[in-house]
Parts: sequence; C-alpha cells; structure tokens
Amino acid sequence: MKKAIVGVLLVISSLFIFTGLFADVRITKSVGNVTVYQNNIWNNASIGMAIGQQDKIKTGPVSRAELLLDGESKIWVNENSEVEVNSLGAESIFKLILGKIRNKIKLAKGGKFTVKTPVSVCAVRGTEFVASDKGEIYVLEGNVDFSNGEGTDNTNVGEGQGTAIGEKGTIPPPAPLTSEQKIAMEQEWSGFDEDAKQEGSNIDKKEEKKKEKTQEEAKKDILKDEIQTLKQELIEIVNNIKSEAQATREIANEIKEADFATGRTLKDIHGNVVRVEQQLIRPDSQTMQFLNFTKRDGYVYNGKFKYDGTSGNRLDVLETKVTFNKRLPEQLTEWPGFIANQDEDTFYPQSVYVRLTNQTDTIESIGESRAAGQLDNDGKVLKDRTICTNNYITTNAGKWKFDENYDALDNAITADGEDAGNLWSTAITPKIKLDGVGDTSGTKYIYMFTESYAINNNGKLLNLNDFTNTSKDPFTLMKEVAAEGIISAREGNTISSPSFFSKGNLDLVITPDIVIAIATKLATQAGEIADSVK
Repeated sequence: MKKAIVGVLLVISSLFIFTGLFADVRITKSVGNVTVYQNNIWNNASIGMAIGQQDKIKTGPVSRAELLLDGESKIWVNENSEVEVNSLGAESIFKLILGKIRNKIKLAKGGKFTVKTPVSVCAVRGTEFVASDKGEIYVLEGNVDFSNGEGTDNTNVGEGQGTAIGEKGTIPPPAPLTSEQKIAMEQEWSGFDEDAKQEGSNIDKKEEKKKEKTQEEAKKDILKDEIQTLKQELIEIVNNIKSEAQATREIANEIKEADFATGRTLKDIHGNVVRVEQQLIRPDSQTMQFLNFTKRDGYVYNGKFKYDGTSGNRLDVLETKVTFNKRLPEQLTEWPGFIANQDEDTFYPQSVYVRLTNQTDTIESIGESRAAGQLDNDGKVLKDRTICTNNYITTNAGKWKFDENYDALDNAITADGEDAGNLWSTAITPKIKLDGVGDTSGTKYIYMFTESYAINNNGKLLNLNDFTNTSKDPFTLMKEVAAEGIISAREGNTISSPSFFSKGNLDLVITPDIVIAIATKLATQAGEIADSVK
C-alpha cells in the first residue's frame, strides 16, 4: 500500500510539471543599492520580488542580494556584480556578467543548474561553489563540471578545490584551497546569510530564518505543511490495514493505467462553460501517455491580450507521451520500487513528445535521449545524458521549426498579480525565429503571448488566501480548482500586431482530477479491505 501511495504522489508531481509550474526565483535579501532589470527598465529590488527569464540583478558598491531558487537553492550576488537569468526550468541557467556569485544548490532528481561567465561554464546538480567573471571557481561542497566558454577544455573540480581559466582558454588542474584562500572567502562573504559562512557559527539559524521570512514565504510554508499533512493522512490509512501485502495485491489487480479516465464541467476564466476530460493510458509496455481535452460549445475571450479567432465550438488538447528504455511494471503501484532499484543511467526516458493543439494550430516538442559523448542538436559533445528537443509550430499557413540558437536582442515582458496575492501571470517572449519545414519556405519572426490563471469551478480567479485560509482537506480543495493556460502568437510584440495563429489562440484548462480519481479509489478500496479483515 505504501508503494501505491508513493505512486500516486509521483503521478501528481508529474501532472503539476506538465501544467507549467516551472522554477521560481525570488529576492529574499537586499542590502545597499540593488536593482532589477525587468520589462526594459531598471527598478529598485524589493524583498519577495519574483525574477523571471531574461531579468537581471545588479549590485553596487557595499551592496549584495540573496536569491531563492525553488524554495531550496540559494544564490548570493556580491557587491559590484550583475547576473542575468537566462533560463528557468529543468535546467536553470544564470549568466554572470560582472563580479562574483556564490551558489548553494539543492535540486530535484534530474534537475540541472549552470552558471555561465564571460569565459567559463559551471554545471552542477547539487553543490556549493563560488564563481567570478574572470573564470575563477572555488568548490566548497560537491563537484562542479567546469569548462571554458568555447567548450574546448573541461575538468571536474571537487570539494575543497579551485582553479581558473588560463591563457588561451586552458584550464589548469584543480588544486586544494589554501588556508589563505579559505580565510579570504570567509571575510568576503561574511556579510551574507549565515548559510554562507563556514561551519562553527553558534547562531541559531532556524530562529534567524523565521524572523526574516516574508509574508509570501510564510504562505508557502503553510502550503507545504498542508501537503505534509496529506502525506501523513495517507500513511495513517496504510497503517489501519491489517494485511498490507494482501491489500496492495488486490488493489493493484484492479487499478491499471489504461483504466483511468475522468471528466469535469466548469467555467473558464472568460465565463465559458468547459468540459475537461482526461485519460492516462499505456500505448505499450514502455510508454505512458496523458491526454487532456478542453471542450467548449462556444467561446468568448476575456483575457489580458487580444483575440482574433472564432467564437464557435472548439476542442483544445494537451498530449504528453514519454517512452522509457525499459519495460515498465504493468501496475502503477509497482513503479516506485522498480525505479528505485535501477542503477544510475540504466533507466531513463528514451523519447518525450508534447503537443498542444486547437485542431488548427499546433505546438510540438519532440525530444530524444542522447548519451554522454554523443552530439547535441548544435553538434556539441554532450557531457551527460540529455533529452535533445526540436520544437515546431504549425498553422494553416505551414509548418515552422524554432531556431533555438537565435539570439534575440529584446527581453521578455512579464506581469502578475503577486502584489495582491492573485494567481495570474502573463508574458510576452523575446523575438523568436522560425524556419520553414518541408513545403513551407522562408523565415518568420514571432512573439508568443502567454497567460496563466488558477481558477475555481465557477471560473473565479483564485487568491493565495483561498489555499491558506481554508479548513478543506487538500483532496476536496483540488476537486474545486483548475489551471488555465492560454498561448497566442503575433508577428510583433504588441496586441495590434498581426496574429500568427490561424484560430487565434490555444486555451487549455487542466485539472488534477485524474490523480484525485486514483487516490480516491486507492483510499476507498483500502478502507473496504481494512473493514473486511477486522
């Protein structure tokens, strides 16, 4: 039964990833002159400020900033430094333009964190290190894959070691940090959070952190506590069953991935009546496929941008398909144990396919696994196993491929309801270059306009208080909420620019219903079995 519950939690985590919950970066401390570049303007930094892709953080003399990545990892920006956030997600990339940063990274399995400087690249999965714009690196904990900017020379820098980019981009062998270097770093970073100091401090870190938490962080902690409570409740259900092994077998025999299908009728953010249907299926023994159908009999748009599409009935679909290199157990309940017993790099996704479509316009991401030593899409040698993807967009006018190497000169334009606690956000991407595929010729330049909303069944926009100030248990609450994501594209970064999509936009409503169905069925049958064996 414990395996079953872990399996349910794994599915919940996977679905939340697909609904667009990506890396979150916020400023947790700001001392002196710290400014942030957002929406093409520099503003003073503030505690709790969200930092998005292409945003920059700059510190002046005798100034510093602390960033929190996904509530776990910390990044300290030293004085007279400038950092740009290049990418957030499964692989977060920070570009150190000037100065020094110190990083204490804790990532989920499969996550990556990279610091790029003008002359070097530092890639880690979980460690603590200091990097400078001159190509210096000092590793305090863990290991760092360190290379020059061209990728022609690289080495592994271990705990307690340091090195720096030499002449002509060469990297000298890493050497142990000297006592003088350790003392110098202690003095240089002593003004930062207690976590940045060496061991031996007698300050009660937990109490200090509690005092420094912002109101936003406190709300996040409440949500984490509620999730922990849910896990504890599930464990208690398990402990009430006298014959755990027998119960697991009986439930597993009835619950198979291909059996899961759910549906819910609600209103979207615009007030349209929506029918959301979901399926979790197994096309073959190595593949898991998730389908989310958003059906509307009529469509009215009341979002934050402009809509050029039709008002009739429509069907928007999200499809994700992951194929692994090994056969998966037939029962979902057996997955956690199966995965836990696999050696590193012996079990991995072989291919990943994601499709969003309104039946006229389609965005596709097609990825394949490549091992260390193989070439990525740009012809560079991979240092780790990586999913290499190609992204496409199709309309009535043809099919185009995203040029991932195109260097846009502009920045993303973002907005959200954070100040009022309202759960919405919008973004206009930097310029995107598209190259024609097949019969489609020429090149196009577009901007993607995205909107994200958390709503209830009546289409009402949700606020953080709806989650923190409620007595409802998490399962009941999740049956009443949904996420809505809207994507449109234009041949310019203003709402008056010509629409690139033939049908106006993609508008998907996604619910956690399928995981609720799995968890409810498990809990119900577990209770029945417990009663029968009393």
